[in-house]
Amino acid sequence: MIKLDKFEKEILKSLENDGWQSKGNLDKRLEQLKGYIKNAR
Repeated sequence: MIKLDKFEKEILKSLENDGWQSKGNLDKRLEQLKGYIKNAR
């Protein structure tokens, strides 16, 4: 089992309690990131 520090536990707890939301157009961002990966090879 992975040991988490206090900061990591707080992040995990906020994620599990729906404290995080998507921002912006995810499809457009995904295509942008794929382009970066393709150009980095």
